[in-house]
Amino acid sequence: VLMLIIIALLLAGELTAGIVLGDFCAADAGPLNALASVMESQVDDDEAVGMMSFYATCQGTNPLSAYLDTQQEAVTNMTDILDSYKDLFIHTNMCCDSAYDTDNIDPDTVADSCTFYSASNPSACTTNS
Repeated sequence: VLMLIIIALLLAGELTAGIVLGDFCAADAGPLNALASVMESQVDDDEAVGMMSFYATCQGTNPLSAYLDTQQEAVTNMTDILDSYKDLFIHTNMCCDSAYDTDNIDPDTVADSCTFYSASNPSACTTNS
């Protein structure tokens, strides 16, 4: 029983410390603003100071938002490209218009002239369709 009480007190202390230290945005003035001031006085790099101030005080504009936006655009672009080529990458059968030259396939135009079927698709094309 004594061990249970000791563990409960330790857990209560740990939980209290976690709540106090866990939310950086909770305090308007406090150690985080002091930490940002020390950083400003010791470092000559404005970008680093701005980043430290933003993440310590949660006020102002995120200095990394331009980088994050660029990366999000790149991921969206990659997703769009992969979505447009998905049928080409996973097909096992391909039926094309008779005018389409299948000896010289262009990935950018093949979807306009051909229909793609997976191996599990029972309606895969037949000859001359």
